Amino acid sequence: MKRLARFSLLLLLFAGAVTGEQDNTGIVSKVFDGDSLLVILAPGRSIEIRLAEIDAPEKEQPFGDRSRNELKKLIDGEPVRIE
Repeated sequence: MKRLARFSLLLLLFAGAVTGEQDNTGIVSKVFDGDSLLVILAPGRSIEIRLAEIDAPEKEQPFGDRSRNELKKLIDGEPVRIE
């Protein structure tokens, strides 16, 4: 299942510019909930990702913790490429 992390992540919302000229690969450093995470692209450069077309429960909603934990098991600490 960890191979899933190597597939491209689609962006719905992000903080910071990502252009085709930059290296858009990084490491998942934090999973906020079942559809939001933080990726470290380079030292001093990170981006907050919200997965497109995923509507996971928020932390305070029923199954919110389970949703976050399942995404965390799949991709936390894994290399990813952002498109």
